[in-house]
Amino acid sequence: MNRILYLVVFTFFGITAQSQLIVDNGYFFSDIEKSELVSIMNNLRNESTVETLIYTTISLNGKTPIEYGKEIGMSYQVGKKGINNGLLILLSKNDRKVQILNGYGIEWIIPDTKTQKIVDQMIPFFKQQKFFDGVKNALTLIEKDVSKTGWKINEIGLNNISENDVGKIIKFDYSNKSGKTKYKYAIDTDTQFSNDFQIKLESDQIEFNLFYSKNMNDLISAILTKKNITIYARLTDWKSKRLELLGIE
Repeated sequence: MNRILYLVVFTFFGITAQSQLIVDNGYFFSDIEKSELVSIMNNLRNESTVETLIYTTISLNGKTPIEYGKEIGMSYQVGKKGINNGLLILLSKNDRKVQILNGYGIEWIIPDTKTQKIVDQMIPFFKQQKFFDGVKNALTLIEKDVSKTGWKINEIGLNNISENDVGKIIKFDYSNKSGKTKYKYAIDTDTQFSNDFQIKLESDQIEFNLFYSKNMNDLISAILTKKNITIYARLTDWKSKRLELLGIE
């Protein structure tokens, strides 16, 4: 068997989870294997609200993995509303590719480096045609990371956030009243996270620093240009008033 090419690409997956957790158009799994994977994915969703989709295909039909993944995302949107904690595992038989695509909310928990490590641990299984074992192992590794984090949405309001809310997801309404806040437009060659990727959130009582990844230009642009918007972010440090952006409405 030739060496399989494994790619990891990150994109945004959205709003409402579909009941179908596995779409096996590439015929990678038996019915028994699919049943076991679905059980693992349901447990993951029940324990953390993190939603997953396994999608397999015979061919990408000349599309790049990210192009194909975006098309899947239009039909099979996964992840809880607002916090974008969905994850897609894509396998293509003829192209010999596996791709993991994360929602914005998962990026902070499983960044590029961690996802690459997960894919690296899938490769030995795939070389032996043990696709079920490789995907099962990936789900186990994902569960270890996402289960350490709270996913409950807390509607507190920016002015009422306190030190007791560290680690929590905060949902609050925001309006960029001054219109003066600027942000760094991220490009592909930028690192996934940078201290340059932050904006100041104006509040009547306190000022917060909202951090974003290089993939979140569209979210930040909307926050700064729309009159009123709902923001979902996790408070990760009180001393520096650090909020990590998960999504918007």
